[in-house]
Amino acid sequence: MESSVAVVAVPFPAQGHVNQLLHLSLLLASRGLSMHLAAPEPHLREARARVHGWDAEELVAVRFRALDIPGYASPSPDPSSPFPAHMLPLFEAFCDGGARAPLAALLEELSTSHRRVVVLHDRMAAFAAVEAARLPNCEAFGVHCLAASYNVGWMYPGHRLLLEHGLVFHPADACATKEFVALAKRMGQERRRAPGAGMVVNTCRALEGEFLDVLAQSSSSDGHKLFAVGPLSPVLSVPDSSTWAKSEEHTAPRHKCLSWLDKQPPSSVVYLSFGTTSTLRVEQVKELAAALRGSNQRFIWVLRDADRADMREPLLGARLGLAEAMTELGEEIARGVGMVVTEWAPQLEILAHSATAAFMSHCGWNSTMESLSHGKAVLAWPMHSDQPWDAELVCKYLRAGILVRPWENRNDVTPASAIREAIEKTMASEEGAAVRARAREIGEAVRAAVGVGGSSRRDMDDFVAYLTRWARNSIWGPPVSNPPPSHHHPISSLLIFPLSSSLHCFSQSSSTTSAPHRHTAARIGGGGGSQDPMEVVGGVSSRGYSPAPAPVRLRRLSPGEAGGGFLLLRASPGRLQAAVTRPARRALVVEARGRGWSDRRSQQQRAPSLPKIEDDGNPRFVIFIRTANVYFWYPLNIISGGTTAKIMLAAKDNFLGKYIYKDTLARNLAAVIYKDEDDIIDTAKAQYRVLKTDNEFRYGYKVVVIFSNLRLCV
Repeated sequence: MESSVAVVAVPFPAQGHVNQLLHLSLLLASRGLSMHLAAPEPHLREARARVHGWDAEELVAVRFRALDIPGYASPSPDPSSPFPAHMLPLFEAFCDGGARAPLAALLEELSTSHRRVVVLHDRMAAFAAVEAARLPNCEAFGVHCLAASYNVGWMYPGHRLLLEHGLVFHPADACATKEFVALAKRMGQERRRAPGAGMVVNTCRALEGEFLDVLAQSSSSDGHKLFAVGPLSPVLSVPDSSTWAKSEEHTAPRHKCLSWLDKQPPSSVVYLSFGTTSTLRVEQVKELAAALRGSNQRFIWVLRDADRADMREPLLGARLGLAEAMTELGEEIARGVGMVVTEWAPQLEILAHSATAAFMSHCGWNSTMESLSHGKAVLAWPMHSDQPWDAELVCKYLRAGILVRPWENRNDVTPASAIREAIEKTMASEEGAAVRARAREIGEAVRAAVGVGGSSRRDMDDFVAYLTRWARNSIWGPPVSNPPPSHHHPISSLLIFPLSSSLHCFSQSSSTTSAPHRHTAARIGGGGGSQDPMEVVGGVSSRGYSPAPAPVRLRRLSPGEAGGGFLLLRASPGRLQAAVTRPARRALVVEARGRGWSDRRSQQQRAPSLPKIEDDGNPRFVIFIRTANVYFWYPLNIISGGTTAKIMLAAKDNFLGKYIYKDTLARNLAAVIYKDEDDIIDTAKAQYRVLKTDNEFRYGYKVVVIFSNLRLCV
């Protein structure tokens, strides 16, 4: 077996998104995880060529897996349209079915050679979660490549945080084409079809702590877990030319713009770049060049056309506005106070350089995070999509930027005078000095977040621990190839909980026969999957609403049976052998501290009726947790034992929880684990609100950690 856990990152095919997923993949690979980046081949090629901040040896740790998708149109960028409509054929070909089959084949391949497969998909590539849900040993996390606060604005445009800070959330149809908005809605439907285990966000508490708190308390189709692990890109400290020349670590020539920066005074240069998806009109290029010439400020301007869908580079002479810019800025370039870059530029190194003072940016979230991480003020010029919101966040909430062009003027050519005024305000005024000082403070806070003990480092540690939990837990044994569907048989449900220092389990049949069945309960000596044998100590009935003790049948289990991962054991030798030789399909595992096995006898409560929940995409079944004894109706059959939590498919009064989608019980119900009564109460007080009426079911939150194949339980 190559590795116990394989992680597959599936980015949305746009540079700002691919870049974030590649950085996340490199971070996880550096922690020993088997990483795979799956995207169309042209985007993988460019990702390898464009990534900065990592050594070539580190890049080798990520396996690039090309997804072959059907052909699509690749028109030239339209400079008259701020939104990159020329990329839409690629987006639709990728998301609306083209990448599904190759991704499914990749996941199937990895699932047979790894104990677990984890899919980290861009939330705009949510079809990957659906493919992950088809495999019994696969789970998915959504990766949010936008600001966390953007989600808050999307869900609650009238939220108090927006009102208190004067933040305006522009609706999607004002920032993108109707075709792209429709695609985003389709991906939202995919997330609701197959909710994942949680969401990973490229941000940190130093930037968006208040908004992260709102998200943590909100229902999400991505799952209940939230890991804020940003910035994903490295926070660099760039050496000057002399130091770099003495270093033996570099493997490629240093970019000429960095050598140029070495010759500039500290905090004297404005860096300009407008991302990979937008192209400025020729008229706008002329105005911007005139503003730079009139501002008397040093600058580096990355002037290149937007990426095409197929990632083919345009001819140099065909780049819009290049000749006009070079004519306007020829004197500044000749004097060495300005530089125009027409190829891919090392943005991270430019922003990390001490000579760089500010970044005139389109405010894509990737660029915004890179700028703030290195303590550089932002001259905000949003173009489309989430960028108007990012400009609001940076300029009004974080107070680390100055707006160049108001969003309401997005269809106009911004005159040179307005651009020059914004540059001079940032570089040569008291207001600008305060903004740049604030950006430096934020940069220090972001660097602290990724340092030892920082919030992002802790979240990354927790995320890695979650991803590798199955590698550490040997109860389930090695991966098992799934038999054909016709060979699947009803398998018992399993409940495990510790009593004092021992661990007990008992199971319930999913069979529909009328005769009661006997089931064994096992006490596991030592750790799960150890070489210590199991001893059967008791059992429960599989039918009825109350637990009926079954006759005890004692037997010593072999180490192979104890460690093979199939803990659903029947007393019948034939049934026992069948359980040992096929994978468990349904298992509910609960870990808690309670008064003991004897409490079963007094538990005679009946299953509550299910509440009426409208069939509008909301779930039909609900799991709730409460500090009481354990009950589980599956369906209308009860498993019972004395512990300190309560699990139901429906309940009314004072329960904490969240829902299971209506087809969950027909699929692979696997493991739910939580700790003890104190932990549940503390967690409830700190993070969750109590449900009091049926109408609040959809706003509940679990106190549990979801394991294994409980994929559809968010």
